[in-house]
Amino acid sequence: MPDEVRPLDDVSVVETDAESTAPAYTEPTADFETGVDETSSPTADIRSDSDDVSSLRMLRRVLALVVCFCGATGWALAFGVATLTLASRVSEYAGFAFDEWVPTLIATATFGVLILLFVVPTGLRSLGIRVQKRMPEKLSRWSEMNSVADHLKTMRVTLSVAIGLPVIVILAGQLSGSLTEPIPRPIDWLPTLGIAVACFGVAVLIRVVASPLYRRTHAEALKRSLRAHHRGVALRSFIAQWDNPAREIYRTCRLSNRLALVHRTLTVSVLGLLSAAGCLAALVNTNLYVGEVLCGLSIAAIAWQWPTSQRLVTWSGLIIDPFCGERDEYEEFG
Repeated sequence: MPDEVRPLDDVSVVETDAESTAPAYTEPTADFETGVDETSSPTADIRSDSDDVSSLRMLRRVLALVVCFCGATGWALAFGVATLTLASRVSEYAGFAFDEWVPTLIATATFGVLILLFVVPTGLRSLGIRVQKRMPEKLSRWSEMNSVADHLKTMRVTLSVAIGLPVIVILAGQLSGSLTEPIPRPIDWLPTLGIAVACFGVAVLIRVVASPLYRRTHAEALKRSLRAHHRGVALRSFIAQWDNPAREIYRTCRLSNRLALVHRTLTVSVLGLLSAAGCLAALVNTNLYVGEVLCGLSIAAIAWQWPTSQRLVTWSGLIIDPFCGERDEYEEFG
């Protein structure tokens, strides 16, 4: 299936025989001032190339781990805060005292473990890290992407959940305010607001930095894949104005499938962090309305990323266009 990349597949592996090319012959060059042949010490060149490969490999792993684990932390915080806030308000409405913080930590840890076990491995695989896939079969089938329409449906459902969690916290706060004798809930607003701002900042950082870093760390693999697609990949050639989004392009182009998976992983991680920022900010209640402002900004930032086929094609172009030697007519629609 397209979403289930082969267990031992890594984006750095050569995909087809057509993608392999013979190394070009280069004449030895010499330094005319010193008379030293620059190609006379191949050991230094090999060592330099090996160091570059090792550094890129390390950067690739760091990028994948940071993106996936930050996204998992964001989603765990969002689910934990929303669930326990709603439970506490219902408990208060029933007239029972409710200690928020200990259950919140337990719920957040539970959601975090579930996400780490079942969701994070899929994200790591999409970013080129070889790990065993642990997602249940039914959930894996639901998240499969055979076409642009399937990709957009999955992303839109995820985005709706990311917006819904802060809204739940806001509505739960309104429920508490409507009680005749609300139970006081002292919240140390400064650490809570600090964590919310940190989540928002990390989300913006991933949004800005992750895509260029992915292009840099996977440059060679992308170049090898593009050698078999002289007029761009199917995803890049998709024309949103009149192409059918339900056309199964991911089955015929492995590079399109990989790019779509990377786009989904990066976007889901950003949405989780923004949702966590909104949920935490909604807990803060001050006279300056700082929490309300940050919560509104988080929800607006989530809504701004509403996925469309045009945005998916444009993002794909930002990744692979720098490696295309000759521009093609698909740029007109990108």
